[in-house]
Amino acid sequence: MREISTGDVSSTPFLTWGDEQASFGWWIAGVAIDPFDSAHVAYTTGATVYATDQLQLADSRQTVRWRPWVLGIEETAVITLISPTAGPQLYSGFGDIGGYAHEDLHASPPMFSHPAFNNTNNIDYAGVEARVVVRSGMPSRAHGSEHVSLAWSKDYGKTWRPITPPSSHEDTIPIVTSADGRTFVAMTPIPQVSRDHGASWAPVRGLPPFARVICDRVDPRRFYAVDFENGRLLSSDDAGVTFKPLPSTGFPHNLGADAPGNPEEPMPLLAVPGRAGDLWLLSRGRLFHSLDAGRTFQAVPNALSIARLSFGKAAAGHDYPALYAIASRGELFAIWRSDDRGSTWNRINDAGHEYGRRFRCIAGDMRIDGRVYVGTDGRGIVYSDRNN
Repeated sequence: MREISTGDVSSTPFLTWGDEQASFGWWIAGVAIDPFDSAHVAYTTGATVYATDQLQLADSRQTVRWRPWVLGIEETAVITLISPTAGPQLYSGFGDIGGYAHEDLHASPPMFSHPAFNNTNNIDYAGVEARVVVRSGMPSRAHGSEHVSLAWSKDYGKTWRPITPPSSHEDTIPIVTSADGRTFVAMTPIPQVSRDHGASWAPVRGLPPFARVICDRVDPRRFYAVDFENGRLLSSDDAGVTFKPLPSTGFPHNLGADAPGNPEEPMPLLAVPGRAGDLWLLSRGRLFHSLDAGRTFQAVPNALSIARLSFGKAAAGHDYPALYAIASRGELFAIWRSDDRGSTWNRINDAGHEYGRRFRCIAGDMRIDGRVYVGTDGRGIVYSDRNN
């Protein structure tokens, strides 16, 4: 087939998996010939559907060109989304097809590669030095990446460097970067910290096993963690080397049900971009807010049960970022926005834009007022712009 056929995946460049050419496919389970045009043939693969309308050229020894026949078809699961303050509008992590830096929302981008991951489970960027990006995922055999589950970029995700896993750990582990991009923390069973972009690692002191960490988006020396078992907030002011319990009023103590169950689940503690010490905690659908680096938390009364939370650019006339949420109000599971720090919420999708209600992750855009991205389970990424 390769002797008389060529593949053209320019419309969906991720199909190359970072190689020079795309594969003609695997798991080929079906072939169909157009009954009204015998030159038009399609076949299914484990990656896409290929089709050609040039089959008659095979008899003349001319090259038959095959292209993906998938316009309007989407069947992908999105694991994580993050919209940085500079660089691409969006970073995404997908199941099976790695992830992407989305420079143009109207074009299919190339997939993260060198190293490639089957799944990309988490992505983080440096809040002050946004060109530094880290990601973690499930190792892939592409490009010899079968033992690599961590990577970092210093050019907004255009090119990547594999990170030597701490303590010979090759499983999927979350990773975060400090606000200045100089410190990485990898959440192995005993969390590890690196000051040389992953070339060497040292155990973090003061964290319980399997702890999950977030970084302050402005202060590069400050990191936070939650001790879910003991209901405590832990804080580091030495760039992740040492954590200590932080006496915190208003912090909910019964947090066992909020602990992430696997590397794909996000941390329920979030730091607001561009605001030092500004934290939000999501606990059993309720919101708690701190403006003083976790020393005090205030419960935010609202009528929603929130599953996922993100932040976006403040609306005109407002001095605080917008909040976006995947949440329920009674039986209504939908996408919501708040312009008053979570006191009131407005639904921003409608009955014609529910996508099976299979909403999985959310990211507000910090540069475009009213824009929000939602990752679905089976329908790819959708986004919306404010229209009022």
